[in-house]
Amino acid sequence: MSKEIRKVRNAIKTRKKKRNINNAPNDLLSSVTLTDEEKYSPYPEIPYEVERFNRPGEEKPHRAVSMSLLNKFIISSGLFFFSFLLLKTDLIGWEQPKKWLEQSLQEEFPFSAVHEWYVENLGIPLSLVPQERMVIDFTDGVFDIPLSGEVVESFQTNGAGIMISPENEARIHAVKKGIVIFAGKKADTDKTVVIQHADGTETTYGMLSTIDVHLYQIVEANQVIGMKNPQDENKAVFFSIEKENHYIDPAKVIRVDEVQ
Repeated sequence: MSKEIRKVRNAIKTRKKKRNINNAPNDLLSSVTLTDEEKYSPYPEIPYEVERFNRPGEEKPHRAVSMSLLNKFIISSGLFFFSFLLLKTDLIGWEQPKKWLEQSLQEEFPFSAVHEWYVENLGIPLSLVPQERMVIDFTDGVFDIPLSGEVVESFQTNGAGIMISPENEARIHAVKKGIVIFAGKKADTDKTVVIQHADGTETTYGMLSTIDVHLYQIVEANQVIGMKNPQDENKAVFFSIEKENHYIDPAKVIRVDEVQ
């Protein structure tokens, strides 16, 4: 009698184990809470895959991200070392790529052109730095040159720009909208501001008494960028226009009144 009871008990245990195994996937699916949109959606229900990323052959998300970063690091490192070797090599067949790379590293990035593209296509300015704007009150009308004064040295004299000497302390204005790519001291023009414009030109304002802008600041046309005191040792302001490594005579693109 006891043997038959044990057989019945073992059979019941076996059936319970089978029932638990068959119900396990349903229990996992039922433990997922559905939103109202999912419950009453007109589209057929798609079961949640609870252990999707544990299946063989499928990568986990963090592993995919790690591999992507690793690939980017390898590619960037390869480009860096290739550029380094290219600059150091003296092989005959590599002169042209080496020359192109050197020119690319020496040229300024076209910040102003990129900024204008953002404004025209996206309708928003490219905020490299917070924009600081100064209210300008012109009493003598619109200026065609950075400041009012006497042109004491013409472009034909030095081949790079013109020298303008003001009668009194004067504000220096940007002749065109652009981005400041240099604001500091230079050996030949002392306190200097260089502005890059969207058309590829660069204007230089040298021999300033003070500088009122900072690097990568966006400046508007006629915005004050500095001051000039005629009592300085260098009484005149240096102004030049450059495009594609060639100087342009300012008298050909803006109105200046030279002293005869």
